[in-house]
Amino acid sequence: SIEAGHLPPAYIDYLLEKIAPSRPRNKVKRIYISRREIRCILNEEELLNFLVTYGFEKYCLEDLSMERQIELFYDAEFVVAPHGAGLANLIFSYQVKVLELFPTVNALPYYYFICKSRGHIYEYWTGNNQNKDDNFEINLTEVSQRFYSLIAR
Repeated sequence: SIEAGHLPPAYIDYLLEKIAPSRPRNKVKRIYISRREIRCILNEEELLNFLVTYGFEKYCLEDLSMERQIELFYDAEFVVAPHGAGLANLIFSYQVKVLELFPTVNALPYYYFICKSRGHIYEYWTGNNQNKDDNFEINLTEVSQRFYSLIAR
């Protein structure tokens, strides 16, 4: 039976068989996804200074080929990112920790469902903006609390 919001395991298996790298995972990548046009984090440097101390590297997915994006997420162990389409690449990860950042008060469940279907440990933070496409500032104290809760799990 198909569960609402979940990708059927047979579909995921088929997709991974066709597209994912045919090598063992090397789960060592701690990824921070940066955005350039919409949903940019205005105090990104402050967030990066925090994340770098935990081994994170910054990536702009629009600079990477699809193959490179797949490889990056395939080898991920932790992903921090503003909400956006690049998180669809989480389908290529397996049991990673994910912190999704939203500009608005409301979280959207799209990538949560991918995370649930792939066994990821998911957490999110929400901001105060009205428009989901607005650039936004994060509250580093609140985001770091969500981050530490993921580290502990």
